[in-house]
Amino acid sequence: MLPLHAINSFTLLVLLSIVLFCPITASGQSGEVVGEVVGEVIGEVVVEYFYEDGCLKCAGAEPVVDKVVQGYDNISYSKFEIWSDYDDMKVYDHMVNEYGIATVPAVVINHQVTITYPDYNGDKKRLEELLVAGIENAPHIPENNSIQPTDGGNILPELSLPVVLVAGLLAGFNPCLLAVMAFLASLTLSSKGNRTELLKIVGGFCAGIFVMFMVVGMGLLGVIKQQPEIKDTITLLLVVLVGLLGLWHFYDAYYLKVHDRSSFKTSGSFLQLVEGIEHRN
Repeated sequence: MLPLHAINSFTLLVLLSIVLFCPITASGQSGEVVGEVVGEVIGEVVVEYFYEDGCLKCAGAEPVVDKVVQGYDNISYSKFEIWSDYDDMKVYDHMVNEYGIATVPAVVINHQVTITYPDYNGDKKRLEELLVAGIENAPHIPENNSIQPTDGGNILPELSLPVVLVAGLLAGFNPCLLAVMAFLASLTLSSKGNRTELLKIVGGFCAGIFVMFMVVGMGLLGVIKQQPEIKDTITLLLVVLVGLLGLWHFYDAYYLKVHDRSSFKTSGSFLQLVEGIEHRN
């Protein structure tokens, strides 16, 4: 039989171990759940996440949405790329008609609660709070598993043709085009051209630029809409093309310094245009 002092020492050791071990365990558990969402929802919650390939804002929001959703049970989670097909329409058209949303990233909870980028403006902590509140206080899904289509009348006019044209004009207003128009104007005036000739040349140049950009832009948008999977490839090709042209300009500056002439060749049609102006004057 163990001595009494040995039993007392063993009991004291056990109690001391319990006292010391419990805070460490609690501290470790609280450290593991930092940054995770642990909650409970009553009934099934439907979460729909809408995004677009190549969207930087979507890339920042998606991990937050994934993390929040994984912290709950009984959640039906779906992701939709807006230019993919949804029944007989595009996901984007469904998103606008059903929920009245025209921008991504966007989250819809139980077909009624919507969270878009302006709601959190890139603040991931705020996005997480909105998601938690939306999931834990999600409204009941209507019996027909849908809601009445949201009136998108106040959204679609923002994308009307006049607005797109004005946005294109503002986007195309840059110093390079102004420099080219100034060059054409000075060339016309130095060749004894009158105002009529000046207006013809500048107007023709502007019209040509407008038509070319419109045709190429509409063509690219049409191709991407029909085959969204090639969007990244087209973007990469355009980035490489712009990069090569930029490097060529640096080379042209060096070439001009060494040979006193540019490596760029003036097109024959432009030379004929200039000669025609000189002959008429």
